[in-house]
Amino acid sequence: MKKEIRKYLMAFLLVLVLSLFTGCAASTFTGNGAEGEISGLFPIASGKGLFGKGGFWDWLVYPMAYLMKLIGIIFGNNYAVMILFATIIVRSLAWPIYGKTNDMSLKMSLMQPELNKINDKYAGKTDDESKRRMQMEQLQLYKKYNMNFFGCLMPFLQMPIFLAFYETLRRIPYSSTSFLASVNNTLSNKKGTFTFDPSKLIIDADNLKTKVLGVDLLEGMGNTWNSQKIGLIIIAILVCVTQIGIQLFTQFRQNKVKKDQYKDVPEYRRPTETDQQKQQQTMMKVMIYAMPVMMLVFVLRSPAALGWYWLVGNIYTALQTFISSKLSEKKLIKLKEKIEKGKSFI
Repeated sequence: MKKEIRKYLMAFLLVLVLSLFTGCAASTFTGNGAEGEISGLFPIASGKGLFGKGGFWDWLVYPMAYLMKLIGIIFGNNYAVMILFATIIVRSLAWPIYGKTNDMSLKMSLMQPELNKINDKYAGKTDDESKRRMQMEQLQLYKKYNMNFFGCLMPFLQMPIFLAFYETLRRIPYSSTSFLASVNNTLSNKKGTFTFDPSKLIIDADNLKTKVLGVDLLEGMGNTWNSQKIGLIIIAILVCVTQIGIQLFTQFRQNKVKKDQYKDVPEYRRPTETDQQKQQQTMMKVMIYAMPVMMLVFVLRSPAALGWYWLVGNIYTALQTFISSKLSEKKLIKLKEKIEKGKSFI
């Protein structure tokens, strides 16, 4: 239960962080004697171009940009395809993290009945000796199931990957010779004004094929009702719906595992939910719908590329979740066999 709440909170935190970046990360530029602001960071350029000018995120953005450039060379600079395959590659590389997190959830589900027994055993006992014994028994249980603090941090390791992709998509619209020409190849940050050679751009947005189903991935929704606005609204709705579907399926799996745990236990012997657990259940139900709605609003306020990325990512995650659910059934049987044989987890 706590594991899943941490996962939902991580996703909520990710959306919140991205929202803050969108509103607060404006960079100033100067060109042709004029000054203004752009809602993005610096273009992505190699050599003595702009690496390091955009701050800490450059260490995440540039590997992603080079990966997308390679995909673009193979697929004729089709921006939608670049995002599609980069998403598949990156999320496939992150699959071991997802798998490890899933294994921890399985162990937690098997460990929960024993943990409940310990909590019930020391319920209402507030003396120091009882607290010490309770902690010792809990630690022995965690050791038996090979549960540790670092395993709880596994979901958070995915966040830099998502932020790297997000930052790359934000900067690509400004990585173009036409944009740089409009500001006389001159930009400025807190350290001062500088110029650079546009030929150093890693990805030149002017050379990309940016439309998919009539939607320009470099553009936002705009104020006019046209194919761009309608298409982006459709993408945002699909992002919202697929995200809700994934979370409902995940909750269904959790409930099924919990039900299977106590299928051979009489109703009167099954643990009843505490007020705290009921509050946690309510929080999870709220998050199932609150986070997708936030994502929908965020997509509508951003270039269409972000919505396309999230849509592709959600479809891939749905497939990943389905495959993992099938693998989890086999892993769960093996874990139960270890319990019956009295073996510790490795």
